[in-house]
Amino acid sequence: TRNSSAVPVRACAAPASKPWWTPPAWPWSGWSKWFPTSPVSMVNSANCGPPRAAAGPKPIIQAMAAKLGSPVEITPRVPSLAYRLCMAALGAVDFAVAAENSHDWDIAAADLLLEEAGARLIDGSGEPLLYNARQVRRGALLAASAAAPPSLIEAFRAAIGWRPN
Repeated sequence: TRNSSAVPVRACAAPASKPWWTPPAWPWSGWSKWFPTSPVSMVNSANCGPPRAAAGPKPIIQAMAAKLGSPVEITPRVPSLAYRLCMAALGAVDFAVAAENSHDWDIAAADLLLEEAGARLIDGSGEPLLYNARQVRRGALLAASAAAPPSLIEAFRAAIGWRPN
């Protein structure tokens, strides 16, 4: 379950206390290059400052940066939606955005990885996603720390033109 009493600070990446997976001993060298055993998880830190890097559609991120009032570096296009979202869980970016029309099967695994890393995947409502529903297409999504500041969520809502029902 998610902690609803989190302090609203941005999260930074840090080594987790223990590996989530340890690869078997393979006979060839170089295994750790492809499957590192130093896992990463999100931890709260008040010293991180405003978001600095993001992945996703350039127009949405630029609109978010304008609303936040700080420049945000946009990473080069990542064609894999799940990988792009998981970049936030790894700490490679401060947040990641998915444009509308992604399907549940495109994002479910990334959602699980984000949650296990202490991050979350939300839509404009700010609520966790529910799966196995009649509607499998999603609106725009934001992947960020579970302790993301409210200003980041508000910037996301403004950028996608979200209105409460």
